Amino acid sequence: MGFHLDDFSPQLAAHAVTVPTFVLTVRKDSTIDAPRDLQEIYDALGAKVKKIDWIEDTTVRFDGYSYFGRNPDAMLRWFSDQL
Repeated sequence: MGFHLDDFSPQLAAHAVTVPTFVLTVRKDSTIDAPRDLQEIYDALGAKVKKIDWIEDTTVRFDGYSYFGRNPDAMLRWFSDQL
């Protein structure tokens, strides 16, 4: 007995996210089945207000983690639109 990785798939819980949500992700993330997995998570979100932006010029997931530090405009517009 134990847990399987599929039991913890974000797609299973995404419906519970109901706050406005901005998803930024690496389209060709080499560690998952991107962009299919990412699009499934986004589509499953329960938020009525949601947006997805794709980082196109890399396959490295960690480039997404520092993206807003180098390119804050999209995030700033998102927050401004939510006010």
